Amino acid sequence: MHKPRSLLIGNGFDVQLGGDDYLNKWIIVRMLAKAKMGKYDILFTKKGEKAPLITGDEIITLLNNLIKFANDIREDIYDDAVAEYGDKELKETLQDFKNYHDVPITSIEEIGMENWFMIFLIYLLTQKDILDQYELVKQGFERMICDAIFCEGNIQSLHRHINKNAKSFLIEHDNIFTLNYGNEIERATGKTVFHLHGDFSSNHPSEDERNAIGFLRIQKGENIDLPLEFQHCNNTAILDFSGNKKYRYATSMTKAHCEFERIKLMAHENQENYIQFLDKIPPEHQEIVKAGVENDLSLGVDYYFEKLENLTGKLEIIGIAPQNDNHIFECINKSDIEQVVFYAFFNNANKQEIQERISKMSLPLNKPYVIKNVQDVWRDLRQSKPHNLQMSLSDKQVQCVNAICPTKIEKQTLIDQLNNLPKTTKKVIIQMMKNEILKEEYRRKPENEKELFKHFIKFGKTLEVSSLSPQALFVLYLSSK
Repeated sequence: MHKPRSLLIGNGFDVQLGGDDYLNKWIIVRMLAKAKMGKYDILFTKKGEKAPLITGDEIITLLNNLIKFANDIREDIYDDAVAEYGDKELKETLQDFKNYHDVPITSIEEIGMENWFMIFLIYLLTQKDILDQYELVKQGFERMICDAIFCEGNIQSLHRHINKNAKSFLIEHDNIFTLNYGNEIERATGKTVFHLHGDFSSNHPSEDERNAIGFLRIQKGENIDLPLEFQHCNNTAILDFSGNKKYRYATSMTKAHCEFERIKLMAHENQENYIQFLDKIPPEHQEIVKAGVENDLSLGVDYYFEKLENLTGKLEIIGIAPQNDNHIFECINKSDIEQVVFYAFFNNANKQEIQERISKMSLPLNKPYVIKNVQDVWRDLRQSKPHNLQMSLSDKQVQCVNAICPTKIEKQTLIDQLNNLPKTTKKVIIQMMKNEILKEEYRRKPENEKELFKHFIKFGKTLEVSSLSPQALFVLYLSSK
């Protein structure tokens, strides 16, 4: 008897296909650069108003202080504000965050994306004047994150990087689940892929003309008119600080989807029952149901958690950090899966270090599981991670940039900073610098290179989390001209 073989994929898969552009750190750097250009102001602007609720500079302050906020949270500084807010799940998420981060956080990469939302909400608790606009501001923040993950559209081209061996590996699985928003796997394999947290190719129900709610909103002119450059942000992605919140939202949307399909069937097969059903629901709901039935539309979204909870056989997990998305492991625990193979990422650790770390790892699973090194999978499939473009500098070039900067930098440090910068993020940073220098405050021609260099010190403060020196930004700018 055939035992199903299933696969669950997370962000580590995208990093392997597309490189470091898909790491948390560089996602944040792209957000910072685009926020500085004012690109995101429209995402935080209420319909009919001109000024955004949060400006690009305020976004930069928040993101640059993410590590400080996170460590302040660890030190109980915001406990009273959270208690006063009264959200039980925020309290629980806060405690989980403290339990996991029992030593100071030193890098952006240590903070999971879900926890960005927790930190963001706690930040808003200190901004009483806009706290009542939380849902609107959160929506803008969600869209900003989606845009940064979208990586200037490159995420939808990752299927081109999947080689024949990796494609065969994917096709071998009976079911493929993913937490990623990109559609690279279905484009590469032609298989149905179950997006547990939504995807870029599906419009949000409230803005989708194929959905009963979206259909009516568009007819009434109530839909959100996003600029063309942000249409990809109008998707079914679920982002929140609590896995339970995401799970509840997803399952309620799936329930609505399945129930509505039953109602449509009833309308075609038993008109009397359908009319009786309509009479029992409020007029506003009647309008939605009638629009959906008459135009053969959908309602809700299927997020496939029920399918995950009913799995049998073997499940392999690639590219997921075990400390994030506890609701995923809870779903696996509900299933009849017989074995889980969890492929973990150990960076550049040697074999002995990897074995020691595996022996100390535990997963929140009640199923038999084994932990393996994901690099073994990539090696066997010959699916190599793209390298960043490499630059070299002469001693004289380093001396020249050091001569116009108040602080000095070692040659190798400067080269490493430039070579650690992924391709798309580099382009966005260069675009930001060019955009800034065109602004009125920079219009006066600098008298000398030292005066010009002050701009790059300022840019460095904007992109603080990137760990890029003013010298690196200056070299980048010159290399692009």
